[in-house]
Amino acid sequence: MKFIHKYIQHIRIWLYNCDIQKLEKLGQPKLTQEKPISPPSNASPVSHVPSPLSSDEKLSLFMDLFQGRRDVFPKRWENQKTEKSGYSPACQNEWVRRVCKKPQIKCSDCLNQAFIRVTEKMIQTVCMN
Repeated sequence: MKFIHKYIQHIRIWLYNCDIQKLEKLGQPKLTQEKPISPPSNASPVSHVPSPLSSDEKLSLFMDLFQGRRDVFPKRWENQKTEKSGYSPACQNEWVRRVCKKPQIKCSDCLNQAFIRVTEKMIQTVCMN
């Protein structure tokens, strides 16, 4: 898995350099963020990254790039009447008879909350579909 982290670091450096070039062309001040730490000189260049990645490597790369809360799994919702959308924590008890009191009680006020944690298996399932 080490090459994934090297690959991510190469991408971060490349993005940092792109930002610098963009700001120079626009005549704006330099970036205030620090330059990402360069990989060791013996690190393989990006063009030598094996392809295609194995499922485990793709999963590891995804989990590294999209870090967020691991204690709740996000569930997308849409309200067609108001045309609003967003994400809420997924609950194992949602719409379970005699447990979930929606819509009379908001999820945030519910005493039967059972939020679903983020697992590698769940991410794999979502990414495969």
